[in-house]
Amino acid sequence: MQAREKFLSQWEKVQSIQKHLEENCKAVADFYHLSKLVKDSQDRVDKLHHSAEQWKRENYAVIRSWEIANTKLSRIMDLREAYQYEGLIFKHRCKNEHNERIDKLIATIENESDDKRDILLLEEWCGYIESRKQEILQSISAWNNKKYHRLKILFWHIEKNREFNHFIDEYVEYLGKELVELEKQREEVLNLQEKIEHAKAELKDCENEYIKQKKMVESIKAEKISCFDDDYMDALLSDDTKISTKAQVGNPWFTDAYNRAREELFWLAMQVHKEFLLSSKCCRDNLINLMLIWDVFKENNDRITYHVTDRKMAMPALLQTLSLLVPVISTTFAAVGRFLRDVEVPGTFGTLIVDEAGQAEPQMALGALFRARKAIVVGDPKQVEPVVTDELDLLKSTYTEDLYRGYIDKSISVQKFADTINGWGTYLNNEEEHEKREWIGCPLLVHRRCINPMYEISNQISYGGIMKKQTAEPSEDKMAGFLYSKSCWFDIAGSEKGNKDHFVQRQGEHIVEMMRQAFQKSQNPNIYIISPFNSVVNGVNLLLKNRLSTVKNISEWCDNNIGTVHKFQGKEADEVIFVLGCDSSPQADGAVNWVNSNIVNVAVTRAKYRLYVVGDRKVWKKSYWVRKMMNIMEKKGVE
Repeated sequence: MQAREKFLSQWEKVQSIQKHLEENCKAVADFYHLSKLVKDSQDRVDKLHHSAEQWKRENYAVIRSWEIANTKLSRIMDLREAYQYEGLIFKHRCKNEHNERIDKLIATIENESDDKRDILLLEEWCGYIESRKQEILQSISAWNNKKYHRLKILFWHIEKNREFNHFIDEYVEYLGKELVELEKQREEVLNLQEKIEHAKAELKDCENEYIKQKKMVESIKAEKISCFDDDYMDALLSDDTKISTKAQVGNPWFTDAYNRAREELFWLAMQVHKEFLLSSKCCRDNLINLMLIWDVFKENNDRITYHVTDRKMAMPALLQTLSLLVPVISTTFAAVGRFLRDVEVPGTFGTLIVDEAGQAEPQMALGALFRARKAIVVGDPKQVEPVVTDELDLLKSTYTEDLYRGYIDKSISVQKFADTINGWGTYLNNEEEHEKREWIGCPLLVHRRCINPMYEISNQISYGGIMKKQTAEPSEDKMAGFLYSKSCWFDIAGSEKGNKDHFVQRQGEHIVEMMRQAFQKSQNPNIYIISPFNSVVNGVNLLLKNRLSTVKNISEWCDNNIGTVHKFQGKEADEVIFVLGCDSSPQADGAVNWVNSNIVNVAVTRAKYRLYVVGDRKVWKKSYWVRKMMNIMEKKGVE
């Protein structure tokens, strides 16, 4: 009960810290969301301002035309009134002149009729009139012509005024339409100005909230919490190696206090497991039954044999009970089939972790994946590829349908399949131009094993330069135990034994001297001797055992520390002797060209601090990848 209470108390503490971190995470997310809103609001205000200015620029000509049209209309109306006034005056003047002449004539006649004093005078007058008849008629005709001319001018003015009035009416109608359209646009401008004012108010509110959230984020960062924000992403993608490496090794939203609390919670959980297992009779019985099925009690003569059906029904619960006692159970793909043969229930286990998945063929993981609820696949497709047997290679050659075309490649692995379905990752640019870019899921970029030149060789030939070096240099005490002060290439030519035996005796003799020196410094040198070829491994192994037979445990050391690249996948040593073998004969060209980037990558990265290459430079310049390794070593000052 005490373990349970401590666990629950710690659980509440962890939950409290996690809730605090989640709130901080939400606050930062809200802050950046608000930052986006502020930017959007500012952009909106700027856009509205731009629209208003653009409207003014685009409609300036219209507004100016409207003003000019109004001026012209006013002038035309004034001109029309002037013409109309002039016509009236002309009409009136012509009428007055005509009336004056008639009035004078009538007045004369009336005066003469009223007088009647002298009829002779009248006759004389008439004679005078008769004598001047032609002159009077000509005068009347001239007056009529003048009157006609004036009337013609009057009619011309009237006709022109009629046409001009029609033009003015059409122009007034056109201006009226323009004025209506301008009024609509004026209303649009007013609405635009209203929107601008509203957007400004929203922007002000957002800016106030932004300042408030910014202070909160600053307080969060003051707690030394690494936030997954724009600053973090800028650092992560920075071209500065130091800055990007620091971001890569960072852990956003985790604090030291939170990690310590989780560690303590895990330890208390183990205590609860312990108390539960010790107090549970069911767990004890399950573990006993499991040991009986596995025949652990071999010294007991009373062996119990379980029926196959009983084993298959009981095994899931028995293995789950074992998982309480041993939270992590490790096995190999070669043995997992026997280990889980009686488990037929899918999802029996919680999590399956596949390590070195780049070496495993896809079908090897199917059974274990079937029995797990989730899986974590860890591996490196740029290291040792799966070993494909002749039988499987022959079987793959029968895959002619498009459905199976992706399974023909000998290099496919559990890791490549996992990378293919992983939506998060990156592309690696292959060194050789004819090769396509390779997709890598969730790459772990921080390299913590090797120093240069091993790191640089691996980074350049296999990972396109995307790795970040985070390996500390060795201490002076450790360096004192190394064979040499720096990595180096021993250019040793010789003849191989032939018949596909690529061991070169002269290179083996040099390795013997190197190891003699190493055993003088340490009884168990932390050195691997690695070769791409089994024949070279066998030759070096035999030579060392014979020449250093006086060294204690030399046979055991050779068995553990000498091998091919495949043997040391996933392992490391302070120093590595990479012995290449092969000579300049044409028979060795196939072996030289067989060594690919994966083999070179694995071999050099087994060495943490020193890499010693033993081989004929002239021969191995034929290999693209070894030649590239050679060039990098030269750039790093390796002799």
